[in-house]
Amino acid sequence: MKIKDLNGCTIEIINLNEAIQITRRYKQYEHENKGFSELDTKLNQYWTDMFEKLLKIKSQKIKKTKNKIMQTNFFRQLANMNLTGDLQITLRPTTDNSFVLSVLLNNEQCGDGARKLIPPLNLRGTAEELDNGFFESISTPLQTASGLMVDMENFMKQFEEAKKKSAMEKEKQDKEKKEKEAKEKKYNDALQKAEELEKEGKYKEAWSALPRISEFPDFADTIRKKQDEYERHFAPSLFTENQTTEI
Repeated sequence: MKIKDLNGCTIEIINLNEAIQITRRYKQYEHENKGFSELDTKLNQYWTDMFEKLLKIKSQKIKKTKNKIMQTNFFRQLANMNLTGDLQITLRPTTDNSFVLSVLLNNEQCGDGARKLIPPLNLRGTAEELDNGFFESISTPLQTASGLMVDMENFMKQFEEAKKKSAMEKEKQDKEKKEKEAKEKKYNDALQKAEELEKEGKYKEAWSALPRISEFPDFADTIRKKQDEYERHFAPSLFTENQTTEI
């Protein structure tokens, strides 16, 4: 690379960092003899000018390198953050040669409305400041928000699953209750019919009208007691009829 010195001469620079170190030292040199003060002033101006020009070149090279890194790695760095959702980036210039950068992560797959309460992340700075600190500033907040919305989504899925199972369990309980009530009604109707026949003295019919033990095992003791009671009424009558027939 080549630069022009304070006198307009072209100087070729082979090693930029080494040239910066040399000019930094040279611009500080001066003679102990004050008689050379005028010369020292000119030399200081010369080397200071060279030093500042070299620093400017280095700064421009660093900036270009950073810009190149941003251009080539920007999306890969975003991908490495493993965010879940849509990333919305809005850049708005301000009046002081700065920018306001708004970054919002939105996960439409998350069914919890609370996700809408997560605010955007706002950064303010010059273009160079944003270049240098963009990923460092957004990584932790966005990854936290992403994880939060994923947790919300998982919670909603588990909640809906639990709600579904709860509805199924209630439906099952309602069905069992209806079946139990229908069975009890059938038992009570049969028992009532048997008792009505009992009042009419029709013990055989009453015995036959009793609920079946096989169908109502929970009421087995009550049914057997009724059967025994009815049998005491019609068994002797059957014996008497058989005895009379034999005569």
